[in-house]
Amino acid sequence: LLVSALEVKYCVSRRATILKGTTGIASASLLLWNCSPKPCVAAMTQEDTTKSSSSSLISLIPRMGFGAPATNATISPIIAKEIEAMAILLESKKNNVDFATSPNLSGSWRLLYSNGPEITNLAGGLPLGFSLGPTYQPLDTATGRFENRGSVLNRIFNLAKLETNVIG
Repeated sequence: LLVSALEVKYCVSRRATILKGTTGIASASLLLWNCSPKPCVAAMTQEDTTKSSSSSLISLIPRMGFGAPATNATISPIIAKEIEAMAILLESKKNNVDFATSPNLSGSWRLLYSNGPEITNLAGGLPLGFSLGPTYQPLDTATGRFENRGSVLNRIFNLAKLETNVIG
């Protein structure tokens, strides 16, 4: 489940520029989204309701220490199920869209939530005061490649900062 990748299709352009790249944070996008009045439900188009659902999804994901992505291992099971159900709902609204080949997804995206074992194992805790920090996903839909690039930080002594890559 790659919530950060889903965000591309369901965001307003100003949110995309905030989330895309290495400086994006989810809280900033929520502040921008919430600054404009929301239209009434009766006047909303399918695209509007999808954007609203996307905003709801982002607001469900808690911010974690050191900028790490939230995972089903680091948040309550109830919230994890809500996040995953909302992501499935968003995917179902785009019938037969092949997200894996969409050029709109290519780029580097900050991972906000994951239930993948390669991330949950790191986020669940590391020895000697190390913990997972911000994680980014460079996606290249033309070649079908993606990576998880996670920073591993020492929160106690600030001894080292490491990076781990998983390539798919």
